[in-house]
Amino acid sequence: MSDNNDLKKDFRAALQQIRDDYWRSLEQGVEENDAGQVLEYLAVRLGNEWYGLPRAGVREVLRVPHLVRVPGAAKHIAGLINLRGDILAVCDLQVLLGGAETALSPAARLVVVVSGDRMSALLVDEAQALLTVNEDVIEPMTDEAVSARV
Repeated sequence: MSDNNDLKKDFRAALQQIRDDYWRSLEQGVEENDAGQVLEYLAVRLGNEWYGLPRAGVREVLRVPHLVRVPGAAKHIAGLINLRGDILAVCDLQVLLGGAETALSPAARLVVVVSGDRMSALLVDEAQALLTVNEDVIEPMTDEAVSARV
């Protein structure tokens, strides 16, 4: 149990450091530094884990409206929404990554993402903040981490 608490403390400390760096960069107007390019990510929570979605693909973050269920749709499709005249499929990322269905709590959010000419909504447990991260500190996911999630 103490290992879990230590992990939570480490994660909170890392998030706080990222927040501090973000606000410092805004104050300094830094877009690039000596270490490499600075990228923006939207921090989202799935269960007990936090992920970063590249800001370039995020259009907006919404409270979860009424989802229209689609009979026979894939398990990870939570339903459809009408977003100002556009019908969007809502993808439950937890289910897509092999987890349980996302509980629709007050903190749950839809992240509307765009890729090319396609738009979709991702259902997440929580969307926290836009974080600025130096490209040099980003580590790719290992094959073991990917296998553990699926």
